[in-house]
Amino acid sequence: MRGACSSPERRLSLVLSKRAFTLEHVKEGRIYQFVALLENRPSALSSAASVLARNNLAALSGFHYIDSKNNWEEWSFFVDFSKAKVTPEQVSDELSKEGFAKRVEFMQGEFPDLAIDEAHFPIVTGEGDRAVFLRETTIRIAIEKLWSVFGPGAATILWEMGRAAGEYEAKMVKERLKLSQLDVVKFLLADKRASGWYVGEMADATTAPVKLTIRAVHSPECEHRSSKQKESRSFFLKGYLEGYVSLTFEKPLKIKETRCRAKGDDFCEFQLQESEK
Repeated sequence: MRGACSSPERRLSLVLSKRAFTLEHVKEGRIYQFVALLENRPSALSSAASVLARNNLAALSGFHYIDSKNNWEEWSFFVDFSKAKVTPEQVSDELSKEGFAKRVEFMQGEFPDLAIDEAHFPIVTGEGDRAVFLRETTIRIAIEKLWSVFGPGAATILWEMGRAAGEYEAKMVKERLKLSQLDVVKFLLADKRASGWYVGEMADATTAPVKLTIRAVHSPECEHRSSKQKESRSFFLKGYLEGYVSLTFEKPLKIKETRCRAKGDDFCEFQLQESEK
C-alpha cells in the first residue's frame, strides 16, 4: 500500500498563523478581560458580539469554545476601554440583560495597558490532556544549552527523549482514535502542525514492507540556525518519529535523516524502514 501528501511548503501558504490567547498590550490602554458563558444556540455568539459593536468596541483577541456536554458556549476576549464611552460594568450588564448570557465576568490585571489571561488554567488539548505553552526561543535555548554542556552527548539525550515521547503519544493515539496504522502517522503530522511544532508531510509510504519518507519544515531544532551545520541536528524529532512509527506498526524500524534544514536543505527528510533480518 502506498500513499503521499502535498508539499508542506505549499500547504503552509494556504493558512494564517494562529495566535495563542495569552496577552494583549495597548500603549496607554485600559484593557479588560471578559468571560461570557452563553446559551448554546446559533445566534448566541453573534448577539454577544453585537453588544460590543453597538458600543463602538471591538475585541482585541479572544477564543470561542462550545461545551456540548453542559450545553453552553464560552466567549473569552480582551477589549480596550481607553476611548470608550461606556464602562466595563455597563457592557457586562448589557450582555447579561440580553437573555443569551448565563454568566458574565470581567477583570483588569495589575497593568492597565497589559492584559494577561488570568481566567483559564490549565490549557488542555482536544483530547483533554493538559498542555504547556513554550515559546520557540525557550525550546531553542534549552537545546543549545544541552549542546554546550554535553557536547556530542546531547544528540543521545535528545534522541532518547524524543523516542520515549513518540512511543507514548503513538500508544495514546492508537487507543483513543482507533485509526489504521497509516492514518495514525497522518494524524501525527496534522497534530504537530496544529500545535506549532513543524509542518510535515508523508512524501511516500509503503506498508508491506514498512517504508516511509517524512519531511518537515520549521522544526525548532533546525530552523533558527544562522549558519550551516556540518551534520544534521534533528535528534529529538528523529527519535520521536522512530519511536512513534515503530510503535504504530509494531515493528522495529530504523530511521535515517537524509536532508536537514540545519545543513542548508529546504526541509528535513527522514526515511524509516523495517530492519533487515
